Amino acid sequence: MRFLIGLILLAFPIAEIWLLIELADAYGWLLLLYLVGIGWLGLQLIRQEKAALNGRMMQNIMAGAHPLKVVFGSARNIIAGVLLMLP
Repeated sequence: MRFLIGLILLAFPIAEIWLLIELADAYGWLLLLYLVGIGWLGLQLIRQEKAALNGRMMQNIMAGAHPLKVVFGSARNIIAGVLLMLP
């Protein structure tokens, strides 16, 4: 059972790489431009969230609210940025 789960988890990246190769063969530079653009957007999302986190954290603390809500909200956006950076 563990072997099957490991095989399935290994198959996803291999299938993704194969699909990217097929798409690059069909679309060429447009695919590369798309991947770089999406990666740049992910990086900008992470940078924006990093800059806004301190301000929102201070507002929440000054209002007497629990700062954990802000941390989880920022973590969600940072994870989204990382997922945008991965092809």
